[in-house]
Amino acid sequence: MFAPFILAAAMAPSPDGAAGMVQAAAMSSAVTLRPAIPMNYPGTWATTNDYPVNALRNMEQGATGFALTIDQRGRVASCLVTESSGSLDLDEATCRLVSDRARFQPATDARGRAAEGSYTSRIHWKLPSARNALQPGSLRFVFTVAADGSKKDCAVGEAVGGVAKDMPTGEVPCSMIPFSGRYTDDAGNGVPRRVTITQTVAVEDVR
Repeated sequence: MFAPFILAAAMAPSPDGAAGMVQAAAMSSAVTLRPAIPMNYPGTWATTNDYPVNALRNMEQGATGFALTIDQRGRVASCLVTESSGSLDLDEATCRLVSDRARFQPATDARGRAAEGSYTSRIHWKLPSARNALQPGSLRFVFTVAADGSKKDCAVGEAVGGVAKDMPTGEVPCSMIPFSGRYTDDAGNGVPRRVTITQTVAVEDVR
């Protein structure tokens, strides 16, 4: 069972899907003191294995923009298609998959209480035959490691080029960052540290 699927507008397919068959861009809408924040990576909400059979058969591709209503439990209460890919199969699959897989930290009000929030993004559906090769770029994660080894204040500090296409900058779930461990002083006591991890893709000619 998934949240209601509503088609808001039919638009021409977006040309922005060249970096991969399926990509999710996370662009949250701040409607409360703190907006709803994804707890799992948006890139896993729809994968290449989820391409609708009818869309493949009909050679359909494009970008589906969507807006979610997130309830106080962090679950998707409704999904609104705000930008059609031009394919009803792709649009329906977008809301169905996102509603089923997306999990959020709920938005909070001025008193820090869980509140209804919203989240907007898009899924780029690209046919396998049109998929482009990995392009140069870089992605920089910054976060704080507390004295006990836990991570907090995790964010994407910079996202450049193909490797980071549609990756938002700003706060992200700490579960996205591949790091474990803690820092200690000479006496073995845990100490907090600010850490930066940079992932880079370089593409060069072969001679």
